[in-house]
Amino acid sequence: MVSMILSLNIHALRDRIRRAITARIQTLELASNPLGFAWLVYALSLDGRDNNPTYQENLRLLETWALSAGSGEQNKHLGPLSMCSVLSTRSEVKRTALEKAKRILERVYPKRRYPFTVLDDPQQVFCATLALKDDERTRAQLYEVIRKNISGTISR
Repeated sequence: MVSMILSLNIHALRDRIRRAITARIQTLELASNPLGFAWLVYALSLDGRDNNPTYQENLRLLETWALSAGSGEQNKHLGPLSMCSVLSTRSEVKRTALEKAKRILERVYPKRRYPFTVLDDPQQVFCATLALKDDERTRAQLYEVIRKNISGTISR
């Protein structure tokens, strides 16, 4: 067992993971799966944001999508807009993405009585909590959602 652990090449493994993420992000259509795309951009950011052209290129695509008129129209855009605001360093993008995410929350929060809302998706809520942690009112709403859903599936 010890010899198997010692033979593990961390650098080669990291390179394989980076290549797999890059290959996966190239197959995704941002408009049809913005949450998956945003998570992969986040994964690319973990390898460093500076001198990382793959990350920077895909972040620009995510930022362009966040600034587009179509982003924020669907409730499922909450997570990717939130993740974009966390990853972006451009103030215009951060502000616009946060405003759109807040509008989505204002739209869906009162509708909690329906069987499924975007707030029942743990990935969406997690992304929103990262981005909206400084907004007291929104943080209180998200805390209430998390508290109600805490006994759900293991992914919650």
